[in-house]
Amino acid sequence: MKCNSIMIVEDDKDIRETIAEILHIEGYNKVVTAENGLEALEKLKLLDKPAFIILDIKMPKMDGYEFLTQIEKTGQRGVVHVVVLTAIPKTKKLPTAADESLHKPINVAEFLDLVSRNCIKE
Repeated sequence: MKCNSIMIVEDDKDIRETIAEILHIEGYNKVVTAENGLEALEKLKLLDKPAFIILDIKMPKMDGYEFLTQIEKTGQRGVVHVVVLTAIPKTKKLPTAADESLHKPINVAEFLDLVSRNCIKE
């Protein structure tokens, strides 16, 4: 899938900025960040359909579950690949609307492999 942009939706500023920096270093130039689902929905309206969303589950204002529900309603879900990034134990149920999941703390090599398999740089 060709990536128009990558969106990182994560309430932890350090994690959000670190992931964005890693992606920039790897050559992904269109990286957009949001600190919660509500902010992400607003930014989605302004973007040329990001192809790849890295989504935290537990966030203030709007969590990852509600964010996924909202993008389903708008029809945007079909044009994005969603990776849930979470600290929720692997034994707990994650959103079925997500394409894949990664558990915190993330393994950078595993994360970059997942991104490169699903997001071709422009």
